[in-house]
Amino acid sequence: MKILKLIAYKLAKIYWKIFRPQTFGVKLLLINDGKVLLVEHSYTKGYHLPGGGVKSGEMFEQALKREILEELGLDINDLQLFGVYQNTKQGKIDTVTAFISTTPVDLNKAKLSTEINRADFFSLDILPTNISPGSRKRIQEYLSNNFPIAKEW
Repeated sequence: MKILKLIAYKLAKIYWKIFRPQTFGVKLLLINDGKVLLVEHSYTKGYHLPGGGVKSGEMFEQALKREILEELGLDINDLQLFGVYQNTKQGKIDTVTAFISTTPVDLNKAKLSTEINRADFFSLDILPTNISPGSRKRIQEYLSNNFPIAKEW
């Protein structure tokens, strides 16, 4: 199953580079006790902020709540707008809306989907070395109290 997801992801990246579709995504900075939640996906390397795609007709906040419930089995309710970004690094034109929450969660009760290999809280000042550049930038913006903002992912 994991190899199929890797292949599908690589094929999607080729499609994006050729057709440059416009997509919409959502991300979450979940902050608990000076730590941030990061996930490791089954289809790409490194740690990332959790989130996913927005379905047609779906509100951004609704999409994020759905993604977090589907991928982590967690209910997140107190979402605040963090920023709006544009990511063109994979070939597609992806508009990403990021939210922040301090909803207390117990990862022992999380139910990870097959898309997520691992979910962990990391100290805001000691992040994993293999964190994605965009996720690292969002955390730095949070630490500098520099939000809400609109810029490149």
